[in-house]
Amino acid sequence: MTPVLRRVRRGVIVVAVFVTLAVIGHRLVAGDSLLDSLYWTVITLATVGYSERPDETLTVAQKAFTIGTILTGTLTVGYAVALVVQASVEGELHKALGARRMTREISQLNKHVIICGFGRMGQNLAERLHRKEVPFVITERNEDRVAEAADAGYLHFQGDATDEETLAAVGIERARTLVVALHGDADNVFLTLTARNMNPELQILARGELRGTDKKLVQAGANQVIMPAVIGAQQIADIIVKPNAARLLYGTGKPSTAASQSMDADMEELQIPLGSPLIGQTIRDAATRQTHAVLIVSVRRADGELFFNPNADVEFAAGDTLVVIGESTNVQEFRKTFGCASSSPRG
Repeated sequence: MTPVLRRVRRGVIVVAVFVTLAVIGHRLVAGDSLLDSLYWTVITLATVGYSERPDETLTVAQKAFTIGTILTGTLTVGYAVALVVQASVEGELHKALGARRMTREISQLNKHVIICGFGRMGQNLAERLHRKEVPFVITERNEDRVAEAADAGYLHFQGDATDEETLAAVGIERARTLVVALHGDADNVFLTLTARNMNPELQILARGELRGTDKKLVQAGANQVIMPAVIGAQQIADIIVKPNAARLLYGTGKPSTAASQSMDADMEELQIPLGSPLIGQTIRDAATRQTHAVLIVSVRRADGELFFNPNADVEFAAGDTLVVIGESTNVQEFRKTFGCASSSPRG
């Protein structure tokens, strides 16, 4: 329960307790029925139940109890109203300050990822990017999903991603990648076209659902189209046809050994900076498999030349981008040992 709701609940409880005590007290003092005592309590708190001249039939105890009820009731109701007003004001203030802070943090992003749509795909993607410390912002128009993004601590902006003002608000001109993951293919095509016009250099990764949408997305400006249904079918086919390879690729199936149960494979892109101890060494010299337990899948030169599954004589140079695979701890140790930088955008 939020602090705002807790204050409102506290105010309601205070008034309810006071009314209960007042009804019981009036019944004991005046000897009236529960209904008459409740009626007396309500008109007393509402300050509408008495004439200008006091009732001569009231005893001293009844008058004293009535005076105490009016004074205490006024303070109690005032306290409850103050709690509700405070909760409302603080809620709006907190919301305004949160929006202002969010806008400021988004304005400081650069080379970031914009996730358009916080459905199942957007949620899983945000979780993975967060783990990899990649800066990103989510744009979503559904209020409930925006609340989920806020609860997760992600930068977010509520708005229609197909609108240019929304894209400008999340820094599309400074972004590195835009992920198009809205619910409908038509919206995804329109968003892709809008984003490409706003930032010609932007990398756009778009989701498509129906056959033929991939061509439309590419024509609209997408660099790559992801078809979840096609990818899912491919994985299922791999599990059926080549289960052992699928287990390695996707982590599926029941592991056969204790070692495979603890395996935490990771594939990473690393860039060799100037001054790295790797420069001038060959894969054989670096002993990547024997010493660091990582496998060099490919080496891409700064000029674009690619060595896939390179042999042991390939020599490393500054600016090379390596694709390595291994257990997460080994990959990170390799990166630190040779001073390599991750090629992915990080905050």
